[in-house]
Amino acid sequence: MRYLILGTTEARDDHGAPLPLGGPRIRALLAALAVRSARSAPAPVDVLIDEVWAADPPHDAPAALQALVGRLRRAIGRDAVISSPGGYRLATAAPQDDVDLLLFERLTNEGIRALDADDPETAAATLRKALALWRGPALADLPDRETAAARPEALRLTALHRRIDADLALDRPTDVIPELRELVADHPLDETFHAQLIRALRAAGHSADALAAYEDVRRTLADRLGTGPGAELKELHRQLLTTDAGPAGREPNAARGGAYTAEAVASRADGHGGSGGTEADSGVRGAFDGRDGYAARGGRGTGAGAGSRADGREAGSHTAGSYTVGMGGVGMGSRTARLGSRTAVPPLPHGNLRARLTSFVGRQKEIGDILRDLDGARLVTLTGPGGSGKTRLSEEAAATVTDGYPDGVWIAELAPLDQPSAVPGAVLSAVGRRETTLLATGLESRATGADGGDPTSRLVEYCADRRLLLLLDNCEHVIDAAARLTETLLAHCPGVTVLATSREPLGVPGETIRPVEPLPPAPAHQLFAERAATVRPGFDPAADPDTAAAVAEICRRLDGLPLAIELAAARLRLLTPRQIAARLDDRFRLLTSGSRTALPRQQTLRAVVEWSWDLLDERERTVLRRASVFAGGWTLSGAEAVCADGRPGKSALTDGTAAEDLIAAEEGVTDGIAAGVDVRGALTDATAGIPEPDDTVAYDHTRSPVRSRTRPHVRIAPAEVLELLGALVDKSLLIVDHPSHGSATESAGPAGGEPRYRMLETIHEYVGERATENPAARADHKATVARHTAHFRDFLRTAEPRLRSAEQLPWLRLVETDLDNVRAALHRSLTTADEDSVFALISALAWFWWLRNYRDEGAAWVGRALALEDRPDRGTDGEADRAPDGSDPLDQFPRIPARAPDGEDGVDREATRYWQFMDLRLLLFFLLAEQGTGPDLRDPEIRDAARRMRDAYASHPGARTACFPGLLWPFTAFVIEGFTGELLPLMDQTVAGCRRHGDDWALGVTLMYRTQLAIDMPGGVETIDDDLAELCELAARVGDRWMLAQAEGARGEVATFRGRYAEARAAYEKARRLAQELGAHTEVPFLFTRLADLALNEKDMEGALELVERSEEESERCGTQDVRAFNHIVRSEAELLHGDLARARTYCDAARHRARGTAPPQFWVVANGLDARITGLEGDLVGGLRKLRNTLREGLEMNSMELLLAHQAESAAELLAGSGRGQERLAARLLGAADGWRGRLPRSPLVAGDVDSTVARASEALGRDAVEKLRTENSTLTPEQAIRLLDEALTSLDAPLDATGAPDAPDVSDTTDALDASEARTEIAGQAQTVDKTETVGRTQTVGQAQAADRTETADRTETTDRGATPPPAR
Repeated sequence: MRYLILGTTEARDDHGAPLPLGGPRIRALLAALAVRSARSAPAPVDVLIDEVWAADPPHDAPAALQALVGRLRRAIGRDAVISSPGGYRLATAAPQDDVDLLLFERLTNEGIRALDADDPETAAATLRKALALWRGPALADLPDRETAAARPEALRLTALHRRIDADLALDRPTDVIPELRELVADHPLDETFHAQLIRALRAAGHSADALAAYEDVRRTLADRLGTGPGAELKELHRQLLTTDAGPAGREPNAARGGAYTAEAVASRADGHGGSGGTEADSGVRGAFDGRDGYAARGGRGTGAGAGSRADGREAGSHTAGSYTVGMGGVGMGSRTARLGSRTAVPPLPHGNLRARLTSFVGRQKEIGDILRDLDGARLVTLTGPGGSGKTRLSEEAAATVTDGYPDGVWIAELAPLDQPSAVPGAVLSAVGRRETTLLATGLESRATGADGGDPTSRLVEYCADRRLLLLLDNCEHVIDAAARLTETLLAHCPGVTVLATSREPLGVPGETIRPVEPLPPAPAHQLFAERAATVRPGFDPAADPDTAAAVAEICRRLDGLPLAIELAAARLRLLTPRQIAARLDDRFRLLTSGSRTALPRQQTLRAVVEWSWDLLDERERTVLRRASVFAGGWTLSGAEAVCADGRPGKSALTDGTAAEDLIAAEEGVTDGIAAGVDVRGALTDATAGIPEPDDTVAYDHTRSPVRSRTRPHVRIAPAEVLELLGALVDKSLLIVDHPSHGSATESAGPAGGEPRYRMLETIHEYVGERATENPAARADHKATVARHTAHFRDFLRTAEPRLRSAEQLPWLRLVETDLDNVRAALHRSLTTADEDSVFALISALAWFWWLRNYRDEGAAWVGRALALEDRPDRGTDGEADRAPDGSDPLDQFPRIPARAPDGEDGVDREATRYWQFMDLRLLLFFLLAEQGTGPDLRDPEIRDAARRMRDAYASHPGARTACFPGLLWPFTAFVIEGFTGELLPLMDQTVAGCRRHGDDWALGVTLMYRTQLAIDMPGGVETIDDDLAELCELAARVGDRWMLAQAEGARGEVATFRGRYAEARAAYEKARRLAQELGAHTEVPFLFTRLADLALNEKDMEGALELVERSEEESERCGTQDVRAFNHIVRSEAELLHGDLARARTYCDAARHRARGTAPPQFWVVANGLDARITGLEGDLVGGLRKLRNTLREGLEMNSMELLLAHQAESAAELLAGSGRGQERLAARLLGAADGWRGRLPRSPLVAGDVDSTVARASEALGRDAVEKLRTENSTLTPEQAIRLLDEALTSLDAPLDATGAPDAPDVSDTTDALDASEARTEIAGQAQTVDKTETVGRTQTVGQAQAADRTETADRTETTDRGATPPPAR
């Protein structure tokens, strides 16, 4: 297999034939995998998602990627893509031969080496072969290809440069002049092409043209860039003006100090902008992933040459020595550009930068950003939390620009200083201007500095006429002094540029602030691996999936902080990566083994964070402690509500009650609330704990004691919160995330697009400890926790009605954004048995859980809440050890009190509590039933509980049954009776209650359910016009997109049944658009299936199959599988229409197998009827008729609509008429019965065609008039009578009887299922025996026994129903 990505992505088999790949997503995925195929480690899932979808990932991106990988495997072979923990990899035996880009790199290297070895002929041929691999733009199918393709495009230019050098070395100037004319037109700022053109013209004897070419490039550079030609062009010009100059054709590299090799261009692949490392790291063999566009675009500091610009504009000539870092990155001390076999090493400038002792990983993009900042500003400050790598990054960036500062690059380390006044002297010492005075009067220091002069004045005097870069490292603890000195230097020394590192900005005019973010996953993993290899030689995380997963967890939980990762890697002396990951809950005791030569505050993780904490004032510490109760992030309004003190006099838990009182209340009481909530463990009762003191991993003497500096109480006013948040952001203890301009988050709605604040996990854990370090802190923390819960109760109370309105889209985003905080509040309320908060939060979240498909999670929360019901202590301030256990939520479902307590709901506490728990049970049943994991409907205890719920709600009409979830109570009858006529009267009662007590939304929902129930029941399509019209009017008035989509779906069904197919298609399309707009991704596949069924019934087989494909693509995208069964039905029907019985059988069997236990009862009527029809068409007339008889009986028992029953009779007529066994009269009678059941509802074109064929066959034997007469006479037959006619036919056909007296038939279910189902149906079968008293007793008994024996799957099929998501058949 060969993979081509230099152009549109292609895969070719071993014969060179292209394989059909499909759409752009698959091609993008293949390109992303192919570009990484040389790596042993898999491509991470998050990187592939970014590559394939760029800025527009799907709702469930990992599931969508998995589905896309499946489609790619179907296209190129299942074994071609290898899955492993954390990602995927393309299986290639020789990637540098199988992937054209990697082959191009290899050939380019070979050609350049041949040219450097003075073999231009081989070089020219090899480079031509490499360049011939390009069929178009590199990585053309990646959405963000400009960044990804920058490096290969740059390497292509290098290959082209060197191929032309080879041609010139072979004395072929006239061959390349036309090509060079075109190249300089395409690349007007590329000085190399200009130099080659001048050299070629001169070698060809066209000196005047060569001079004219020089003048052209000179003018171009002056006009566009305001600069002149580089050294190489100037030298060529001088030679042209010298009469005795020799030919230039064989000197392609003389002026450039050597050639670029592919190694000089290739940057290390870490997925996030390249990485630093040793020279060996910079080769092509590392394989790239197309992320590092900066180096390839000629950015400053990447070896691009003198003509390169830091702003990414096109490079000029590649003059040696212009910059000091090759494109492979920075690191290991060597900062000379590797430029082929002839390396130019410029003399080092003055300065005091230290040689690095370890490799530098990642940050290539950041270095480019810093260099661009230094080009445009004289003060650049790198800010970030402690341990984020600011110092190392600043040193690496400074090392790349030494040539730009002839008077040196100087670093002044301010961390050791204790006094701000020492800052000027420290900087003066750093630049080497301290003087030793041997003879002094002793009076100098009184008026001047200790060395006889004011340090600031001497520094200004020294720097005034010099051009230098001053690196001020670690300014945060002397920030004011550093800022004053910097401003003085910048004002009086125009040649000085300052690069500072600090945990907060200096605040000097003209300052450019460059935040240093934590390392992204790929370079973080690489850093861990490289540091781990120094303490455990040979360590390779990629060799073991579990180790790789543990390393990924370590880097993620340590927030990508380089110092923390290095400290964790040092622990490999004693622990495995998995053990380290497991102990990160106590990270401050674990990560203590830093370098002995580092500053004390850099030797342990605790010391790093504590340094920042000690720099805060008490008000900042108070807000930071209080902010630790947030989970995930928060807004300014949230901080103002939670971090500020409440109004005096409100309550001891929510305002500024005297700290002494709260402390007294804390005396002798163990903390019941942990420092913040670990959301990852919220569903399993996990709370954050305080580390145990006897952990044997940590060294006690390295842990700084927790210093109790908390004052008794510091009041914070809401108006002060913004200022304090800003101070904490400036000091790198908080991160502020701004919304993207023009993004969806800024759409209409309250607080849309509001910035959000968050803490790194390491900071959060430290501050969480501080929040509970003493009684005063614990008292304040308890009040903060109460405010947090109250704030999100209020937030959800405000959001809930808007989630059911036209405003729902922005509010859905707001709730989803703060979902971690909501979970934390709910978890805390359950843990403390605060029932009022539990009921308020769950009530407000119920519709959100349903609408956004958090149904499993919602059921888990409701199950935990139900466990509170039987607890004797019902206070609101319980202990953590009284939290509900994690038992199965369904365990609480049947525990319904025998009777409702006396008292008024909403007034009496006990009565209200009873109904609150009843609502929880109803919600639990609803959430689980939709997931196919609801209660076992055959369990007598469950059925009895459902009966009591039904009776309780039926006898308690009022406001509770007119709001969600109380309005769902009629569906408890489904547990008891199934789909019978009992449901509609209960829905009528609910609709009437909603008219009296509910709002428009509640009335619309109940009308929607009544409409959909009516559609599926006999006579419903003819009677629902009024309900449907009112439903559509209410949906438009309310604006809830879910209700609008359901109304359109109902309109589409009714229009389909009435034969108005264009109207139905328009309704389904509108419903689909609404579902997509709402983000109801699980609904979209079903709507595509409805459209496919519609197309099939119009006999548009190609359109139907195309829509089925779209349905399955959407189901893969959102991870829903239930729709597959319906899609198989459509495919089976299509194959029948096509005449392929074998494929129809395959799809039908697959549909029935996939749908077990999940599909609604109506599905089984369709599926079993299709199975029966195929059985008869396969030649088994008796088997087909028997199955149709059983399916007709099942449809009748479950109260199915007439159209479903009619289709079974029509299928039986088709089999009988085509059997050739004299059954034409019975076929005509069954068609007459079907005519009567359909009434005014027409047959679809597909069914009408089948019926016409049946009529034609019957007419051949009986005559047309006789057939029509029989149809008319039998149009009043009931379904029961039709069943008896089929029984008579089976008897007349001499079908063998089984032990029960019924004709024997094969069944797809196994023996155990058959026995269980038979027992469950005994009662139904007995009822069926008494349907028609006109038949003999013997006949009735035989029919009843046959039903009990043959229908072996009905009970399982009716366990669950999904009325809102299943496309009913259109027949």
